[in-house]
Amino acid sequence: MTQRTTFVLLTLILLTAVSAQAQVMGPILDRHVLEIGYTYKWYERDFESTFLGREDWSAGAFYFKFGACRWATLAFEGGISTVHDDDFPDIDYRRYTIGGGITAKAYRGSWFDVSLSGHYSEIFDHDRSENQLHKNTRNIIAAVQIEKAFDIGDQWLMAWGGPAFVYDQSRQYPWGTSNPVRNETSNNLGFVIGVNSTLFKRLDIFAHVVYADAFQPRIGAGVQF
Repeated sequence: MTQRTTFVLLTLILLTAVSAQAQVMGPILDRHVLEIGYTYKWYERDFESTFLGREDWSAGAFYFKFGACRWATLAFEGGISTVHDDDFPDIDYRRYTIGGGITAKAYRGSWFDVSLSGHYSEIFDHDRSENQLHKNTRNIIAAVQIEKAFDIGDQWLMAWGGPAFVYDQSRQYPWGTSNPVRNETSNNLGFVIGVNSTLFKRLDIFAHVVYADAFQPRIGAGVQF
């Protein structure tokens, strides 16, 4: 086993071993390239508990990706926002989003490439009202990405997709208690498919869909340096 393969496997094991919403998935960047941007994601999952059932939510975050070397890209993201729910007007949520991940090239071919990716993210909704109904959602995605690049004039397009393991966990803290009601997903096998377009060698516009129980779209854009 080569040093690169060992590093990729250990990284993916570490990411999937930590139980934890916002991923910036996609192909790797060139070495020492930095990308800064914004992404927004929608989620919908079936949870095991009849108390929670089917849930949907969304989150936005600023992100940066860095080509750590010619075969691996690191990604980090975070954001703070305010959430209002018309069904619960007395609840005042401040949403904190944080996440990170890695995409590593496993195979370079003449027709297509294969990458392995692992992403961990978490949302914490802090209820600032007297209700103190805090919520915490954690997410893990591990995927195999089959990638194909296209040159369209002076522009660059990358289509990618493959099987994925998608795990979500929800924790709700009723009436300010420190013991949450915990729920998790069980149908965690799915897939991810996406496209990245690099315009003018600087602007990266992307969209991808994660499927697990339902289709979950994610969109975003960033500038590369």
